[in-house]
Amino acid sequence: MERQLNSIGIFDNKRGRRVVLDNLTQAYNNSSSILKTQENGRVVRESLLVGPNGAVKVESIWDGKRLITVTLYGGKR
Repeated sequence: MERQLNSIGIFDNKRGRRVVLDNLTQAYNNSSSILKTQENGRVVRESLLVGPNGAVKVESIWDGKRLITVTLYGGKR
């Protein structure tokens, strides 16, 4: 995950963590980001995280307000 984020120009620093947090918060608050609801009631959301050197698709799974997991698609692994 770190390599994927680094490849699009997002790094593990204060600014990079803020960009990721803002993206996840916006996805959570946007009902159009819902991809599906799992049988266990967890909600799968998708968003696009854009950095100065590219973008990755973010798939996040939520149990109510609790973030369960995040998967990134794209970027360099």
